[in-house]
Amino acid sequence: MFSRLRSLRSLRRDTRGVSVVEFAFIGPTIVLLILGVVDGARAVSEKLTLDQVVYRALEKAQVGSTQSDYDSFLKAEVVNAGFPSTAATVSTWLQCDNKAAVAIDQTCATGEQTTRYVQLTVTDTFQPSFAYGKMFLGADSTGNINLSSTASLRLQ
Repeated sequence: MFSRLRSLRSLRRDTRGVSVVEFAFIGPTIVLLILGVVDGARAVSEKLTLDQVVYRALEKAQVGSTQSDYDSFLKAEVVNAGFPSTAATVSTWLQCDNKAAVAIDQTCATGEQTTRYVQLTVTDTFQPSFAYGKMFLGADSTGNINLSSTASLRLQ
C-alpha cells in the first residue's frame, strides 16, 4: 500500500514530458493561425491583382484614342491580364449638368455641361488552401471568398 502511495507522490513531482503535453494543446492552434495568416496574405495579394487589372485597363482607356466601344476594349484588357471576360462588368453613362445619367451615346442640350464616365468592375473567387468555414475573411457557404474591384474614369 505504501509503495503505491510513494509511486503516486513521485509521479506528481515528475515533470518530464510536460512540454510535450503543453505542445499538444498549443501546437494545433499555432499551426492553424499560421495557415490562416498565409491564406489571408494570398487573398490580399489576389485583391491587389484585381485592383491593378482595373486601374491598368482604365489607364489604357484614358491614354488611348477615343473609343466607341469601351465594353470590348476594357474586357479585352481584363482577358489579357489572365481573367475571363465574364469577370468584367463595364458601365458607361453620360451626365448633363451633373443630373441623372443617360446613355453615353446621347447628347446634352445646348449649354449644358457634358460629362461622360466609364466604370469597370472585375470579380474573382479566391479559394483558401483549407476549408476554415464561413467566418474566415467573409467566406461564403462553400468556403470561397468573393473578391471585387471597381473603379470609374471621367472621360470628358
